[in-house]
Amino acid sequence: MVAGLLHHNGVTMGAQFRRPLPENPKGFYEEEAFRCFNDELLNEGGYRVKDWKPEFNGVRASPNSHAIAASLIERFSQTSDAWGWKDPRTCLTLGVWLNAIDTVQLLGNTKIILIRRQMRSVSRSLYRRGNIASLSQGAKLYRMYYAHLERGLRGYGPGLPVLRLRYERLLLGLDLDRLEAFCGLGLKRKCIDPSLDHSGQRIRERSGTGNSDRPEERILRDGGERALHHSYKDLARIKFALRRVADRQYGLCTNCEVPIDVERLQVIPETPFCADCARIIEAN
Repeated sequence: MVAGLLHHNGVTMGAQFRRPLPENPKGFYEEEAFRCFNDELLNEGGYRVKDWKPEFNGVRASPNSHAIAASLIERFSQTSDAWGWKDPRTCLTLGVWLNAIDTVQLLGNTKIILIRRQMRSVSRSLYRRGNIASLSQGAKLYRMYYAHLERGLRGYGPGLPVLRLRYERLLLGLDLDRLEAFCGLGLKRKCIDPSLDHSGQRIRERSGTGNSDRPEERILRDGGERALHHSYKDLARIKFALRRVADRQYGLCTNCEVPIDVERLQVIPETPFCADCARIIEAN
């Protein structure tokens, strides 16, 4: 969405874009040259993106790959005064690209826009497409991508201009003024589509519309009565769960943001954690 917004407002995001897909009919605004070369860089490091594995040790570019990256930067910098590229793989290869940008002496003109989407939304999207076997796998992938992204940023210190935004806030038209100020642009809002926000989907999607005794209904119905028979700690959990219901966040693990299994919620409706996170927390 943001890549399209920039492209339609004077920032050239590429010439040959990835073709639209059913899950994204508006297109991706991802320049094929950068997508393909990112794949080559990752293959050098023994990592295949389409395997969707959350284990990755990083990549070091060979001299030849470094030269190719630098030549790509130079080529695109000659096409427009304001240009950029978007590809999620860059989270894993950012250090290589920053080295290449530094080599061609364009680091002083470089700005990074980091759009962070909710973990559960990313995991759901991957799961629905059949890319991953479980939502917990999606959560691990999410953490791995952002860990390598932050590592790449730390390699160049605090002097590199970085704008951090939340995807869900942008869909509501929020923080666009920050994006405009950062880029020095006046943005037309034609690419903002609030229907793309799936973060508010609740646990009822997984429990079925015909279930009249959903966990969030139980916590609302039974919360007062249960509080009379529980300890102070249990009472605090029940109150917290009630607040999560009111905020439409009930049923999501507060640690990893992945939906908690309905079966677990049926047994412990006030639990704030999925089973995996609960085991880790208890072990520590």
